[in-house]
Formats: sequence, C-alpha cells, structure tokens
Amino acid sequence: MRYRKIVIVLIAICAPSSAMADLYPFFEEFLKRDNFDSLAMYSYVSGSCPFNKEQIRNHIRGELLRVRLKVDQPEKFNLTVKAGCVDSRLGEKLVGYAIAVQVYFGKELMLYDRDLGNIYMISADSVGIQYIRDSIKERVGAAITAYLEANLGD
Repeated sequence: MRYRKIVIVLIAICAPSSAMADLYPFFEEFLKRDNFDSLAMYSYVSGSCPFNKEQIRNHIRGELLRVRLKVDQPEKFNLTVKAGCVDSRLGEKLVGYAIAVQVYFGKELMLYDRDLGNIYMISADSVGIQYIRDSIKERVGAAITAYLEANLGD
C-alpha cells in the first residue's frame, strides 16, 4: 500500500507538460518537410524495461496510422523514442522501475522548445506498466501533433 502512494505521487509529478503551445519558429522550420504525409520512426530500449523495442514501435506506428501518416524507413529525420530502464528491488522482490524516456525528431538528440521526454518511477504491477505505455503513446501523439502543426498550419 505504501508503494502505491509513492507511485501516485510520482505520477502526479511526472504528468506530461503541454505540448500544444505555439512552436518556436526555428523548430517549426526544422519540422517542415516537402513530403510530410510520411514520417520515419526509430525506437531503442535498453536495460530491464517492462516493454520491448517492438512494443514501442507498435505504439509509434499506431499513432502515425491514426492520423493517416505513412511509415517511412529510418533516415536522418525520424520520430525517435528511446527508453532506458533500471529495475528496483527490495531484496529479491521486484517492486518497480526507474525509466527515462526521450521523444524527439532527428537521429541524434535535439533539444528544442518542447520537452517530450520524462523520467518515471513506476510500480512493477500492471497499473504501473500500463501507465508508462500510455504516457509514451501520449508523448508520441504530442510529437506528431507538433509535426502536423508545422506542416499544415497557417
């Protein structure tokens, strides 16, 4: 019970920031593409994560298809999701995970006006694992929204 309270507090602290604010001009220009009806994707998962690279790819693919974007082969300009995880144990018992997630455009990490990554502490139960999956999906959706705003906006 004590761990659930800690997880709830950490979830509240790590709630996603708004990704719907106006784009900075340099970032908007970076996102603009001549052929914006498709987007390449790349995912990487390291450590002892409660999910794998293919599950992350399926989240990205699902969000792209939901807004009718074609999935391209990875290139210089990708929607990239990276996750690194460390498990948390009490003795031999697995109690949770510390997870760092990065969501960005490009092959290398690019810092810009929106922080689409986060650090999470989740419980090892199905609620904690589902929360991290939903959060990654939400952040991927926010990145795709920014991409579409840059290419379809005024």
